[in-house]
Amino acid sequence: MADIIKKYLLNHLWRRKARRVVADKQQMHGLLQFFPSFFSKSGLKEVRDNLKEMWHYARDVSNGTYKGYHSLELITVVAAIIYVVSPFDILPDILPLVGWTDDVSVVLYAVKTVNDELGRYRLWRQQNRDSATQMVSQEH
Repeated sequence: MADIIKKYLLNHLWRRKARRVVADKQQMHGLLQFFPSFFSKSGLKEVRDNLKEMWHYARDVSNGTYKGYHSLELITVVAAIIYVVSPFDILPDILPLVGWTDDVSVVLYAVKTVNDELGRYRLWRQQNRDSATQMVSQEH
């Protein structure tokens, strides 16, 4: 299954879709508004934390808050998000028990592929949270 997912996610169609979405602020905003509704899907509970981290990463890049990103990794994350929200994938999500299996595999593959990038993002996020906390405590 991993090889199929790798080929499918790296397929030019998904990357083209992701590039178009990233280039269009309105489409990116719409995708990021819609995506959190998938956090509660029972078939995706195994990767819920990954989904949230991917969403935060894409959101922070999109709104210009996180500037230290690499565009190829952003495209990979957005392609995975598009795959998860798309009704057209390898295994239709309406199939009992197996419908979300391909989505979980895509998320895990994407996270593994961009692991270093997400690690840098986590560090940046933590540093910014610490800075914000320090500023608030100095005001009081």
